[in-house]
Amino acid sequence: MPSLLHEIPLLLIEDEPSLLLHLLSHSLKLEIPAFTKLTVGPADHNEVLVIGGQSDRVLILSRPDPTEEEPGRTKPVLGIINESQLDPDEEKWLSWPHYHSSLRRKLGCTVWLVVICPRAATAKWAARPVPMYQPESRFVPLVLGPAEIPRVSSLEEARLRPALAVLSAVVHSGEPDSIEVTRAGLYAADLIAERGGRKYDDLILDLLDDASIQLLEKMLMQNEDRLFESFGHGYLGTKLKAKSEAKGRAEGQAKALLMILSERALPISEEQRQRIQSCQDIPTLDIWFKRSLRATSVDEILA
Repeated sequence: MPSLLHEIPLLLIEDEPSLLLHLLSHSLKLEIPAFTKLTVGPADHNEVLVIGGQSDRVLILSRPDPTEEEPGRTKPVLGIINESQLDPDEEKWLSWPHYHSSLRRKLGCTVWLVVICPRAATAKWAARPVPMYQPESRFVPLVLGPAEIPRVSSLEEARLRPALAVLSAVVHSGEPDSIEVTRAGLYAADLIAERGGRKYDDLILDLLDDASIQLLEKMLMQNEDRLFESFGHGYLGTKLKAKSEAKGRAEGQAKALLMILSERALPISEEQRQRIQSCQDIPTLDIWFKRSLRATSVDEILA
């Protein structure tokens, strides 16, 4: 079963095909031909050759054909085979020229094969020329790896290109100093969901380790305005707001408990005080509070 890291780039491009065109023109400096129609076509390449094969996605750019008498009839001007590759796969690598020749013969126009590799090592592997066993001939895939996918860290850029921001978060989330990229990606996912698109929030969070999630939550909770600016109406906003409210309840419960101890003149060490003040678990604080009404020592309360 394909993993999230494999599927998210494909889903983003399926929902927003212009994302791939943007990366090709800005990152690989390729000139996109003029077109009036962009479709996501079939990925099956079995039609031409006996050997089978299926790529991940195919994009077809078309424009009106001046040689056709029928008004509105278009012809393909560019076919783009889009692959997502997490790890090296020699059999897949050798199949790419077949995909390319199959679609080129079917469309009768220029065809590019583009491989998105979220991992740098796989991107380096995928960029190798595929041997064609013909003198002076080789097939070189176009590769979009972490180096070619920009780090989107500002909310303004995420607002302008939400699909790119989500892809950036997916590809760069595990890198050092990437918390702003993750934040921008989650903000963009929130925008996409508000517009009726897929919910990428959970998908991004599933790719983060516990340390990254804790750092993100800590960063956002330190600034309520920033929290609501970024995620006020989305899943993460609700989640973090609930955590913030729970933290407030815990602090209030801890304060009430310390007040009871003071009123009852029960001796308390600094270590015990810190333990009570740092506790964020409401059920535990409730148990301590009930014990504090009858216990004869703080040790008994915290036991």
